[in-house]
Amino acid sequence: YCNIAVIYGDKKNWTKQLEYYRKAEKIISDFHLKREIVTNVYCGIGRDLEIQGKDTQALEYYQKANTFSRAFGDNIGNATSLNQMAKIYDKRGETTKAFNLSKQSLDISLASNNLIATINSAGLLKEIYEKQGDYKHAYEMFKIKVTASDSEKSKENEKAIMRHHFQSDFDMKQVKLQDEQDKKDALA
Repeated sequence: YCNIAVIYGDKKNWTKQLEYYRKAEKIISDFHLKREIVTNVYCGIGRDLEIQGKDTQALEYYQKANTFSRAFGDNIGNATSLNQMAKIYDKRGETTKAFNLSKQSLDISLASNNLIATINSAGLLKEIYEKQGDYKHAYEMFKIKVTASDSEKSKENEKAIMRHHFQSDFDMKQVKLQDEQDKKDALA
């Protein structure tokens, strides 16, 4: 159900996306599933509700995701849900709450070397600092965000290089096998 929800989200069909996330939530309540799945479902529902402008309900789901991820030591889910809540509070003008949650998210992200959450948390903190006129700290957050973004891109490039390398090795083996087969066919 989660994958179907993501597909509907890609198509911007928020009603259907929420419907499938709710189906996944029902399964979660019936069974004990892996913690990452539960956190993803709750964050997915929260994101969906937020897109629909239902921020209060979205906060409830982000809080569920946060409670669950903290209970099971899921740093990625913890950092993500904290920053999602911070975004809503920032949107509402509750800067202190937004700052505190996003700062917690950044601390967890940095400690667990979670680049995506670091990018998101540092980005939100940069915006908050800018709104407050604290450009020195805004610049510090900008540097953290850029460094994390560069590291993430580097990781993606490494993966692409490895895929290319393995594909090249595979292609070479295929050519050798084909040559051997051609030789056998010529002798026959």
